[in-house]
Amino acid sequence: MTTDIEVEFPVVTRAFSRGGGSKLIMGTLDLTVRIPELEEATVPVAARVSRMRGLIDEFRIDGTGQFYWQLGRLPADEATFRARFGDWRFDLPGLLRMRDVAKFFGRTEREALKVLFNKRGIAEPRRIGDRKRGSYDQALVDAQVAERIEVLQRYALIGGYLFLRSQEPLIRVSRFGHVYFEHGTPWQTLAPHQCFSLREFPEALDLASRIQGRTPAAQPAVEIIDAEKLSPSYLHERVALVNRYVPDLVQQYIARLSVDEVAHYLSRLADERELLGEVTAAADHLRNGSSFNESCLEAAERVLELGRGSAIAEAIDDAQNARTVIEFLREAWDERPVSLQVGSFGGCHGS
Repeated sequence: MTTDIEVEFPVVTRAFSRGGGSKLIMGTLDLTVRIPELEEATVPVAARVSRMRGLIDEFRIDGTGQFYWQLGRLPADEATFRARFGDWRFDLPGLLRMRDVAKFFGRTEREALKVLFNKRGIAEPRRIGDRKRGSYDQALVDAQVAERIEVLQRYALIGGYLFLRSQEPLIRVSRFGHVYFEHGTPWQTLAPHQCFSLREFPEALDLASRIQGRTPAAQPAVEIIDAEKLSPSYLHERVALVNRYVPDLVQQYIARLSVDEVAHYLSRLADERELLGEVTAAADHLRNGSSFNESCLEAAERVLELGRGSAIAEAIDDAQNARTVIEFLREAWDERPVSLQVGSFGGCHGS
């Protein structure tokens, strides 16, 4: 079964003046998109996450393992998803962000694009269809519409709610110890402490408490409906991500040193070039979209066991909260269950 949804979508284009000049303008247009409507029974709820301001994210999953993330319900008296602007975290149907359209404009127009997004008000922009045809760049509008229609194919209607096909939800911990929620892959981040399954919420809260020195005051509430549908652990992913985390810490540390200190530090770092080379190779392996392997874990494990006198450990100790993260990972790695098996790129599954 399919259903039609109405989306009022913003676009950015060039408006032409009689003198031959042009400027960037915003406008809106209406799209009607046909999307699948799924029976609730075929896509059961796997988990819910309650966030600040009373927002509740619901995740459903179908028989193939595809997650669906709830975006919202259409008000009874409104048949259209209204246009929205800005840098919202969630991919609402009528949302326009600057990064969505920047690729359609040349470098010389990027500054004008920033000004346009910064100065636009709350009032709705003029509808593109109300403008005189030929007074604006129709090709730019068509390109944005085509892309938006393709994006909207990722949506489905379930029980009156609009859902977006997504990856498994995650709990993340910031470097300042704030606990927050996102959906997506743990491989999108450079930081190993930002990768927890919903089933690992206690572990995420433990790390956040260590970083803050107290239990975080603000935290999401996680309700697990069907634990079997969620990854039991991302421990192996967190450890593998040490390979991407540490080279960045070393680079940042070098950037903070004086000219005289850099030479001395690099000479010490040369003594650990074999390990640094293994870590860098593993980081490149992960950046290229490859699944991690035993060599990735072995390199990261060597970092976890480094003594405080090493050059790499010095960079870790210099970064705020990095040592806390490394110690947390080392403890978890030492205590890992023997039955936990290395999973694929998307997660780890225990027996």
